[in-house]
Amino acid sequence: MPSGVRNPVSMYGISRGARRWKASITRNKVRLFKSFAFGTHGGRGAALAHAQAWRDEIMRSHPPIFRREKAVQARSNSKTGIPGVTCRTDARGKPLGWTAKTQLERGVQVQKWFSVVRYGNHAKELAIAERQRQLEQLTGHFFAHPSDRVAAAMPAQKRPAPLPEPLLRRRKAQTAASTNTSGTPGVTCLRWPDGTPRAWKAKTQKKGSKILEKTFYVATYGNDEAKALAIAERQQQLQQMEGWASPRPTESDCGVA
Repeated sequence: MPSGVRNPVSMYGISRGARRWKASITRNKVRLFKSFAFGTHGGRGAALAHAQAWRDEIMRSHPPIFRREKAVQARSNSKTGIPGVTCRTDARGKPLGWTAKTQLERGVQVQKWFSVVRYGNHAKELAIAERQRQLEQLTGHFFAHPSDRVAAAMPAQKRPAPLPEPLLRRRKAQTAASTNTSGTPGVTCLRWPDGTPRAWKAKTQKKGSKILEKTFYVATYGNDEAKALAIAERQQQLQQMEGWASPRPTESDCGVA
């Protein structure tokens, strides 16, 4: 989204990467992250659904910190060491009074001043006690982003069913590598030293199994036909690769008693 424009609630914590969706949620300064590649999650739409479902699960299993816990966290710039309690001093550093302050909502805060002139050495103690009373008004979780509150109340999205393994392998096999120059995954052009095409090769490999490959030479078929034959061969190899994962028929499958 453009700078300054919030993502829709459905895209809270989701961003687009290179051929993948990235889901990221931060809880109490800990970043929880996972990416969902298009190729291994059934395409762009299905990968987005997986990312959203994962985000929803994380938000429910790791709710935001309670507002009261957030309010009592010490800040690095605190001079008193007491969150929500500050001391005002004169030019010589002598305390003039103590203030207890708490933000209840966005733009709404309560505070109370305790003067040393009026309360003496008890001013600090009174400010600390007042701060505790203010904290009792804080309820619920701390939401750092408006969409966090809305997204937390949304019904959980159903995660899509995983792709069948043969289809998953085929999708991956059909994804062109960044170094592919033929435009067809699994089809490469073999060239002579001067760069002219020598042959077109179709190649498919199943992990942990044999390699299917066939080469069509330009001298035999011509450049265009050799390329077309390699592309057709590649499709046949993909179909054969799917067949590798099919279970062998049993006697009952064949109708044999």
